[in-house]
Amino acid sequence: MSKQFVIACGGTGGHLFPGLAIAEVLQKRGHEVLLFVSPKEIDQTALKGYAGYRVEKLTVIGMPRIYSFKMISFATRFFGAIGHCMGIYKEVKPSAVLSMGGFTSAPAVLAAYFKKIPTMVHDSNAIAGKANRFVSRYVTTIVLGMDECRKFFKGREIQITGTPIRQSLMNATSKDYKALGLDSDKKTIFIMGGSQGATGLNSLVLAALESLEEKFPQWQFIHLTGQDDYKRVKETYEKLGIKSFVSAFYSRMEEIYGVADVAVVRSGASSLTELAHFGLPSVLVPYPAAADDHQTANANVFVRAGAAVLLPQKSTSGSELAAQLEKIMDPEVLVKMSQNAKNLDVPDAAEKVADLLENLCRK
Repeated sequence: MSKQFVIACGGTGGHLFPGLAIAEVLQKRGHEVLLFVSPKEIDQTALKGYAGYRVEKLTVIGMPRIYSFKMISFATRFFGAIGHCMGIYKEVKPSAVLSMGGFTSAPAVLAAYFKKIPTMVHDSNAIAGKANRFVSRYVTTIVLGMDECRKFFKGREIQITGTPIRQSLMNATSKDYKALGLDSDKKTIFIMGGSQGATGLNSLVLAALESLEEKFPQWQFIHLTGQDDYKRVKETYEKLGIKSFVSAFYSRMEEIYGVADVAVVRSGASSLTELAHFGLPSVLVPYPAAADDHQTANANVFVRAGAAVLLPQKSTSGSELAAQLEKIMDPEVLVKMSQNAKNLDVPDAAEKVADLLENLCRK
């Protein structure tokens, strides 16, 4: 029997993309899905490839310090968003509401609580987000991407599902170098700063490029720069004559993962999940401004598994990054790290969350 589900998943790619992956599974099972997202560009760009979902925007921002004047604006938007959600629930009558985390999603959970609608929260990170910790007392079920996060929800029954990834990535099988203008006989290094905080990582990679090209002309690069750094990064590759594909943003990530051999990326949970699925060894450079330094905690899960190397942005030089890439590119190391990454993959995470949502409606 078809049901109506709400997924609140906006604000960052780490919240949005796993939410979309779950929406895909629910829609395939014949259910209707309403998405709450933020007005941010990352959300609007990503949603262009998805049809069949009703989309509503929630303009809640991240919570400022308690004694900040910005708290007045935050509270006004937050309670306004709760009222907006309650009005929508009166119209669509959802069977259950899922939050993927972040304060953009919190009003959707609280509105459901007031309307006595079953709720679920999913946290992908090793350290629970502040919004998820706040709303956890009001939700019916808590599901996690990593077991390391369990300690933040003491006294609650927890389900470990892994973090969902989109069907376009799950179904990727081919290696299409031509689509990116690259050579099939070169090793490919993939660099991405994520939906926020790319500049520091971009600068670190640029500092490493010259020595890398001198030592390893058989390497080529895919570099997703973010909008602000595109011109600077593109010009550097061209000046050094390095084979590369440089773009501010790229929606067909399956093409990139299909040809990459090693990744240099932030350690958001969604990115790590994708690395695990493709068995991609990585150099992880956690975003220094991430809340509670959760990206370092995420990275350490992969380091302990032998799937990645962690390099702190503030204390790492370009030459050190180049040296680490040289070590990983050793054929034996590459194979071992690739298998270790693959061991962390949870390929049915989206199905697990969808199952739990359906079961929630039956209680």
